[in-house]
Amino acid sequence: MATPAGHTRARARIQHHYSARIRHRTGANTTGQVGGPKSFQPSWSEYTFDVADLVDRLPEQDASVDLTLCLYSALSHLPVARLPEISKEIARVTSGYFITTVRPIGSMPTAFVDSIEKVRRLKQDHVRDRCEIDLSDGRHIAFSFHLFTAVELRNHFAGCFDIEDVRGLDLFHSRFMPDSRWNPVSPSGDSQLADELERLEKAYAACAEFMDRATHLLLVASSRRTAAPAACVAASA
Repeated sequence: MATPAGHTRARARIQHHYSARIRHRTGANTTGQVGGPKSFQPSWSEYTFDVADLVDRLPEQDASVDLTLCLYSALSHLPVARLPEISKEIARVTSGYFITTVRPIGSMPTAFVDSIEKVRRLKQDHVRDRCEIDLSDGRHIAFSFHLFTAVELRNHFAGCFDIEDVRGLDLFHSRFMPDSRWNPVSPSGDSQLADELERLEKAYAACAEFMDRATHLLLVASSRRTAAPAACVAASA
């Protein structure tokens, strides 16, 4: 994301209910990236939050957003039937890159709000796109949630963006993670295994046979629009 002298503004949408506008002040022109250089250290930050809905028209102007992030399966909570129009709306406001992560159909189960060890019952209904969880403390949670295939995710955005990358994140690490309740502590720390898993991750992350078994699917796409003056940065999570 590019940072002009003085101020940079970022608007963030969290799932389909919340958005946050973040402003950073810096003393000179700098460039920051997601997980980028440490030199990007704003002197102060101001955060304000407001309410929005991704199924409605976004308040941003055409091509006014440099970078749009939609992370941690925010798209999975939206009605699948609405995704074609939602993708067009995201494309309308984005002038740079769009990056999203979702849960694939072959991913390992998650408790979302707590550790998986505290789940008494978990059921994902793939027909109704609905997840139900009973926790050990007596809480019952039910919400809409859709698991994607890599092909499906690509198809939802290929008509509005130029798709640059689709890959699986965490294909092997979580599945080979030792469980202290069952596995003995390895004196070597399994460093050799970790190195081999990293090699496998790089080799198979973009392989069609493996992507749908990853923990997350990552899509990176670039806009077909020309940036508007004073574009900002948007993020969803």
